[in-house]
Amino acid sequence: MRKVKNKSGEKSTIRKLLGHFSSKKRTLLLVIVCTAMWGLVWSITPYITGLAFDVIYDSLEHHEIANPKILFYVLLLTFIALSGFLAQGLAFFFVGNLHQDIFKKLREEVFDSLQRQSHKYFGEHSTGEIISRSTSDIGIVTNFFFAIPINGTLMISEFTVLLSLLFSINLLIGIVCVLFLPIMWFTTRHFKKNFWPLYFDARKQIGMLNKVIQENIAGAIVSRVFDAREKDLTRFDKDNSQYRDFMIKAHKYGAAVWPQMLLIGGIMVSIVILLGGTLVMNNDMNMTAGLLIASIMLSGRLFVPINHITRLGVVLGQGQALGTRIFEVIENIPVIIDDPGAINLPDDGKGEIKFEDVSFGYKKEPVLEGITLSIPAGSTLALLGGTGSGKSSLINLIPRFYDVTKGAVKIDGVDVRNLKLESIRKKIGFCDQETFLFSRKIGENIAFGNPLATKEEIVQVAKVSQIHEFVESLPNGYNTIIGERGITLSGGQRQRLSIARALLADPLIVIFDDALSSVDVKTERKIQDALEALLENRTTIFITQRLSTIKFTDWIVIMDKGTIAEQGTHTDLLSKNGIYKRLFETQIDGVLDLEIIEEVEDET
Repeated sequence: MRKVKNKSGEKSTIRKLLGHFSSKKRTLLLVIVCTAMWGLVWSITPYITGLAFDVIYDSLEHHEIANPKILFYVLLLTFIALSGFLAQGLAFFFVGNLHQDIFKKLREEVFDSLQRQSHKYFGEHSTGEIISRSTSDIGIVTNFFFAIPINGTLMISEFTVLLSLLFSINLLIGIVCVLFLPIMWFTTRHFKKNFWPLYFDARKQIGMLNKVIQENIAGAIVSRVFDAREKDLTRFDKDNSQYRDFMIKAHKYGAAVWPQMLLIGGIMVSIVILLGGTLVMNNDMNMTAGLLIASIMLSGRLFVPINHITRLGVVLGQGQALGTRIFEVIENIPVIIDDPGAINLPDDGKGEIKFEDVSFGYKKEPVLEGITLSIPAGSTLALLGGTGSGKSSLINLIPRFYDVTKGAVKIDGVDVRNLKLESIRKKIGFCDQETFLFSRKIGENIAFGNPLATKEEIVQVAKVSQIHEFVESLPNGYNTIIGERGITLSGGQRQRLSIARALLADPLIVIFDDALSSVDVKTERKIQDALEALLENRTTIFITQRLSTIKFTDWIVIMDKGTIAEQGTHTDLLSKNGIYKRLFETQIDGVLDLEIIEEVEDET
């Protein structure tokens, strides 16, 4: 069973859309004035034409070839045509500006809201769905800002003029035309009632279709490796067919409404011809042949304002269906926001991090439980653990990508919930295991967190991350534009650029989430040697599984099933005969990083 529409919600969405006219009142007024003039001259033309016909007919009867009234009506109709042309042109010019200004504002509001959303929002909404709401939905809903001032004004002006003229010609003809209007209105209302629920479902389905396309493009390599072409085509065909079925059902109602309107209008005009023709045949003094022609043309033109009503019904339905989806993005309150009394993290902060009895879960199931850990300012910590042990979840609490469900995370003794988000994240350099690079110049990618950085500073961090020589070997060097998500680079090259980007932000705290996993051992050692000086006095956390990275740290924490299982130095943990020792022995048995492991043992 289809859900009943929330009428108050519908009105609320339409009011929000109408509210976007408030900043463009002068332009809106110009549109309305020009459109009203356009509607006036268009509607009055049949009446003037009828009067001109009577003058011409009378002149022919009396053989008055040079009747000055004929010239008057010719000039009058020419003036009306030019006035309509000018009014219509100005109306479209002003409404075009109005439409694009509001279009731009809506895109900015959606984009601004997306920039403020937390990790949780993007985890719950697919990329395809978000893109659909941010682009095609906005593009369609902005028809609202074209149709309301144009079709709305034309409807009012044309109805007013056409009906006034019909009643002035003959009262009975005017009454007949008015009686047909409710029938036409009912037809369009029936169309709206059945069409828009299906159209709304279709728009949701196009979001699913965009999701499939986006995932297929993003995972193109995986799809090719597993030869999943047929499977992907089947999945796409299923969603594509569902979208087609929704639109076919919706347009079934659209296909029926216009023929019905033509039938109703045809009957109305036929009755007008019958009544007016009878009066002319009976030599009624108030009904001439010219006025009969005018009555037929005027009643026929009642289709046009009715069509404006249908058009308004369309854009109001689109405004309700798609406006709701757009405002869900714009008005979504981020889960993570600044506390009203939040303060800035001091510029002279030390970078001490404390987890005090921290528990956390993405949904009901806890991911972290009872974590208590102190990371001294300027120290280097290695965080180890198996897949799903909670390493990344713990680290994500530091920059407040998520909030704890219990306990507190503190930086320099202040709960991160009492610090401004911007001030926290400016002090943290983050190298994620899923390296993301923008389709921009290499230099711009490195300087993403510090756009004012000089070329020398960019080169310096590139040398530290062992990517400088590779960049210099490219024809355009740091001006080389890399592919989307850095797809033209190897995994190791992407990770090294990510490290350079994090370092150039000059952070107080640096987090490497498995950031060296795609780098060979030799390059890793070079990066570590270069990092040693650069990370001095910075609190550094390495999430890693490689013992070669552990050599570089002051303290080791082992996580298991959302808790801290072990912590200590390399020597301490080997003596406990626990998880760390088993990991150490496993890597030795696998003959992995043996030379570096020997160095670890020698130094500890």
